[in-house]
Amino acid sequence: MTRPTLKERQLKLREDAILDSTLQLLAQRGYAAMTMDDVANDVGISKATLYQHFKSKEELAVAVVLQKVNQVAAYVRSIDPALPAIVRLRETVRWIIHKRFGDRAFDFAEAEATIKPLLKRHSEYGGCEQMLGSVLECLIEAAKADGDILPHLSTPVLVQAFLSCIQDGAYYALLREGKCTMEELETTLIGMLSCQTARG
Repeated sequence: MTRPTLKERQLKLREDAILDSTLQLLAQRGYAAMTMDDVANDVGISKATLYQHFKSKEELAVAVVLQKVNQVAAYVRSIDPALPAIVRLRETVRWIIHKRFGDRAFDFAEAEATIKPLLKRHSEYGGCEQMLGSVLECLIEAAKADGDILPHLSTPVLVQAFLSCIQDGAYYALLREGKCTMEELETTLIGMLSCQTARG
């Protein structure tokens, strides 16, 4: 594998800074109010430089979501494959909760409502979501084979339940309104998985 050049590494660092800034601005202002000028100013680059990386606000917002989905998929694949599938599933849920909801500054649930229709027009997002769904499906099927998840439970339903942790910004409302704590959110969602694995 060819080592990235200095220029390529610099471009990657700048792109990461752009995405981090965009995530925070989406949380603070929402998608409609955020502008490319806002992002450029926050990162400390010119708007022309920003457009070298992303051609539009829509493309930038979608890139933020894609980055998060890819991070989840990468984490799932990084877990020791020697661990039982059910343990890997629990670790995945725990990681998603803390990555997705651990920093309240990144509450961009309102922006997501606007971004979701944009995602439907991007085949790359569909591919990333399908890839992550396939990874989760394999883990669930392996856990069923191990006898750790009841075999009659629907795998597609379980996959969607896991994906909802990433996709559903409504959890932020529960945290924001004080209806649950981060600890309660983690304990309850992982506890639901434990109920699914209970043997009757």
